[in-house]
Amino acid sequence: MKNKHFCKAKALHIASGMVLLNALFAVQSAHAVKVAKCNQYDMVSITPTSNTYKVHNNVEYRANNSQCINVDNATGNFSVTSINSSSSVNYAFISKGCHWVGEGAACTSTTQIGMPKKVSSLLNVTSSWTTTQPATGTYSAAYSLWFNQTASVMGQPNGVELTIWLAFKGNIKPDGKLIASNVSIAGATWNVWAGSNGKNNVISYVRTSSTKTVSNLNLKLFINDATTRKYVQTSWYLIAVEAGFEIWGSNESIEGLTSSGFSALVE
Repeated sequence: MKNKHFCKAKALHIASGMVLLNALFAVQSAHAVKVAKCNQYDMVSITPTSNTYKVHNNVEYRANNSQCINVDNATGNFSVTSINSSSSVNYAFISKGCHWVGEGAACTSTTQIGMPKKVSSLLNVTSSWTTTQPATGTYSAAYSLWFNQTASVMGQPNGVELTIWLAFKGNIKPDGKLIASNVSIAGATWNVWAGSNGKNNVISYVRTSSTKTVSNLNLKLFINDATTRKYVQTSWYLIAVEAGFEIWGSNESIEGLTSSGFSALVE
């Protein structure tokens, strides 16, 4: 027969453990905050203590309150809640690495960043991301990978912007001109565009069949392809991996435009 005192103590131990676990979940939930951002260059660190990622509200032409986002500062999940802008393009995105702000840089945690990383030394660049895409509005859901010619992360990059369009709505297209069609990369086919956005050279990969979710997408394959096409140099440095929505026009109906589950690994 089992000792009654032992069984009682064991039950109390289990109960105490459950109380402690529930308390821990409660604390974690309490620390998660929904943050509304509406100003140009507003940022939210994810999480506030670890700063693994940053969510950005990037509005052109200093038009505060022309785009608003709602951010969960524990997960990095965010949604675009309103657009009322005379700007041609606004950008709401989550990033890992260093995104320039003026002549400076807004960087995520240096202990987890993996960047700046020389292209010739890249072993692995992967990312997972889930989006909710409304049927209305004019926007793209895309990655932006930024390259600088040196290891510096200050100021605007002077290498190239590599974009990967998972989907888009409306009559829009990447900068430049179409240079290749139906290129097979990472289990899908892509149309490749190249040109300039007026500030940076850009190479873009547009998925021929749109998708809302990617899991462990091999971004290094796109870097390899861009290197083969001479748009990325092996001596340059990857300084940021970003994913988000470029939104064209004003007063667009973008209700439900949401980013969730973003992660990025650079080795």
